[in-house]
Amino acid sequence: MEQPTRPLSPEKILDVWEAGRQQHELDRALTLLTAASGLSRDELADLTIGERDARLLRLRKLVLGAGAAGISECPECGERVEFAIDTATIATRPANCLTKLWKPSARRCCKLIRSRKLSSR
Repeated sequence: MEQPTRPLSPEKILDVWEAGRQQHELDRALTLLTAASGLSRDELADLTIGERDARLLRLRKLVLGAGAAGISECPECGERVEFAIDTATIATRPANCLTKLWKPSARRCCKLIRSRKLSSR
């Protein structure tokens, strides 16, 4: 299902912004990816959260560049910290399944969470 992510025009970004104003965060992510990928909302809802987020990072890089700035506050003292990061440092190839080690000799594969599952709660 890998479709190339294409950059959004300024007009399309405004359209997506308007459509997403009243949406839940999960729905906004799918609205963005629908506009940028050409895939249906249903197809995108079946992606794992890791696959979805990897596509969102690729889209962000296409539209805004690789750099991202952030601000955080220390929960103890309230000190404000500013930082910059290259999104390539946090982009990874999503796993097909989550392997959890229960004991050294036994492994279990668990299903990964998908957007569809989160939105049905």
